[in-house]
Amino acid sequence: MSEMFTEETLLRFIQDELRLLNQNAFDDWIDLFTDDGLYCMPLDESQADVSTYDMIMYDNKALMNIRKENFNHPASPSMKYPMRSMRMVSGCRVIEVDAVSCKTETPFMASIFYQEMHWYAGNYYHEFTLIDGVLKIKRKQVNLLNMGAPLSAIMTYL
Repeated sequence: MSEMFTEETLLRFIQDELRLLNQNAFDDWIDLFTDDGLYCMPLDESQADVSTYDMIMYDNKALMNIRKENFNHPASPSMKYPMRSMRMVSGCRVIEVDAVSCKTETPFMASIFYQEMHWYAGNYYHEFTLIDGVLKIKRKQVNLLNMGAPLSAIMTYL
């Protein structure tokens, strides 16, 4: 197992990832993903194969960049007010690991303030890989605790 795939190293990476999101540093956050990286948020827990179901979000890097441009565009009506956020994690558990990749599960809580406070909780599921010795996110799946329930608009990446 690579020393990059220890729970401590991966937790530090995830905390750094969340710091970028909290700072709305979307360019740097998107750079954490592989070229074929995915960010997904399923509607339902039973959606094992996320590519065959409707999703709350299912973004490849091209869609991440489009969404980032919408977040940052001054004329975007959906972003008329500043957005503030705080995401926190509690530990990180390695689920699966081999020489060049691993999968983790990490409980999280997120508070997003955009005109009013929104709270989210659940689990992050990351698939990491090493590319030229650099840790990258191949896939990040966000399973909300209340998935399947009616949700207000989710304004940003969790």
